Amino acid sequence: MSLNIKNEQTHRLARELAKLTGENVTAAVTIALQERLERVRRDKQIGLRAAPRCWSSTATPETARSAPPLAAALNKIGLAVQLFDYRGYGGNPGTPSELGLQADARTTRAYLRP
Repeated sequence: MSLNIKNEQTHRLARELAKLTGENVTAAVTIALQERLERVRRDKQIGLRAAPRCWSSTATPETARSAPPLAAALNKIGLAVQLFDYRGYGGNPGTPSELGLQADARTTRAYLRP
């Protein structure tokens, strides 16, 4: 049985993963595929793709501190979390405005939809 992938980036990623883990390329690819398949199955089972979660990471100093640990905790229980910064926050260019914040929220939501 063979698998012939003709993509240089894929080969480079597989070689790097094998080198970092000390596995041969076949083992590294097999384990990576198993792990991804488990995540996708779990996500589909809990409807994660249909209902992603969004958080603004730096809308206020408090959320800038609390959002990353909360996102990590939610991720550990299988929820997808997308942290983003509105224009004018978190070092992003622009000036905050109601219309701009609404556009940023719509753009993030569109990005998260399958």
